[in-house]
Amino acid sequence: MDVATASTAVTNIMGVASAFALVGGFFSDSYITRFTAILVFGPFEFLGYVLLATQAHLPSLQPPVCDISVQFDNCKQVQGYNAIILYVGVNVLAFGEGCLRANLASFGGDQFDDNDPIGLQQKSSFFNWYTFSISLGAIIGLTLIVWVQENKGWDFAFTLSAGLVLLGLIVVASGISFYRNLIPTGSPLTRMLQVKFLS
Repeated sequence: MDVATASTAVTNIMGVASAFALVGGFFSDSYITRFTAILVFGPFEFLGYVLLATQAHLPSLQPPVCDISVQFDNCKQVQGYNAIILYVGVNVLAFGEGCLRANLASFGGDQFDDNDPIGLQQKSSFFNWYTFSISLGAIIGLTLIVWVQENKGWDFAFTLSAGLVLLGLIVVASGISFYRNLIPTGSPLTRMLQVKFLS
């Protein structure tokens, strides 16, 4: 695909991931705990990376190789079954990432007692470190993962990303006995819809 189409696709994927944050937040607030939501939606992000790594690794799932510096107009786009695999992988990845995005920070915040002054201070420190970690992750993603992609290939970059997501899920799951899980109390969105449609 050309640069303009690729840029539009990336913007759309980011928008879809942000929209799915509403879905993840709704389910964790209404029906399941945030910890459960992380364990349910995290594998979707992992699966998305696995699908993308598989497609990047197998030549039969890719369009013919072409050199855009020589024959940009003759490059063929991914089509048919291969396009389905690409778009399913990208959207499953966006779904998992968006639903995780809605739950990670709030799950971390749930671990502190708001009635304890020390707990409030620790909560503030947690959110500072959380924001720092997100920014550091973005820097690593834009340097290390791009370096791996440029030097080892897209398949290695997606495999590394899938491995990091899996590692993160294992680390979070290993602390199951230490977490405070708040019971879902219902989503404000549900209450707003009930008021709108029942009145």
